[in-house]
Amino acid sequence: KLRDKLSPAMISAGKQSQKTFNTINKGLNGMNSKINSFAGSAKTLIAGAGFGLVAKTALESAMNIEKSRIAYQTLTKDTKIGNKLFEQLTKFADITPFKTESVQKAGKILLSFGTEADKVQGQMKMLGDIAAITDKPINEMALIFGKVQQNGRLMGDELNQLIDGAFNPLAIISDKTGKSQAELRKEMEKGLISFAMVEDAFKTATSAGGQFYNGTQRIADTMAGKWSTFMGSMTTELGNLANAYSETIKKILDKVIEFTKWISANRETVISWITVIGKATFAILGFVAAVKILAATMSIISTIQNFIKLLKSWQ
Repeated sequence: KLRDKLSPAMISAGKQSQKTFNTINKGLNGMNSKINSFAGSAKTLIAGAGFGLVAKTALESAMNIEKSRIAYQTLTKDTKIGNKLFEQLTKFADITPFKTESVQKAGKILLSFGTEADKVQGQMKMLGDIAAITDKPINEMALIFGKVQQNGRLMGDELNQLIDGAFNPLAIISDKTGKSQAELRKEMEKGLISFAMVEDAFKTATSAGGQFYNGTQRIADTMAGKWSTFMGSMTTELGNLANAYSETIKKILDKVIEFTKWISANRETVISWITVIGKATFAILGFVAAVKILAATMSIISTIQNFIKLLKSWQ
């Protein structure tokens, strides 16, 4: 008789198990669907992030171009000359391993230390040949060179900075004069190593037969140099593209600024809106959670009732 009682129970249990398995399978299928959905969302997110990065690069480049152009117009005291020099240095940066921003900064440094506009490009090529080989930022090299130019003579601090960057002008002056570097250091302390002598040492080092001759091009031909040149050119072109829409971008930014000012002026109203929206959101979430809990509770009660009925049938 026990078998007769167990058979319906086993059939019921089997049906319940099948139902459970169906539920699990449905859940797995749902999970798989969510995974696929997540993968699609991830692809969209990555694509969006990539576009955001490109847009950010374009805007930053456009802003640097605009600021540098105005700076050159101001430093040369001539809009036409400033624009021409800006374009020359941009092209120089595009075909060398130096970043456009570093080259433009170096040019402004040379102008601020007294270099004439028509001599900046020549000095930049000379400094670039040494900076490329020694891996010293070209704007830092321009700063050292500019200080020597401004002082009119070589001083210990500038010499040490040049030597730290693997270029020693005294070695070249020594070869030309026949004096030892120790003697030249003593003359430097007396202020006898003029800017003209230092500039001549730079020119000698970067002319045909010099240690750093054609250094910029030699580094530009390396894989690292070509990659740097590619990235620099790409950044410049993105900046030019964004610059074409600069007036539209400025108008949008003006509207954004107006909106932020409105928020600042109406802070209490905005805060009250956020508070109301926040409370409504929490209320909705709380209601959804309560419904889910109630459904789960009813399911548990139903299972218990079925189990009790099963036990009673065995009595």
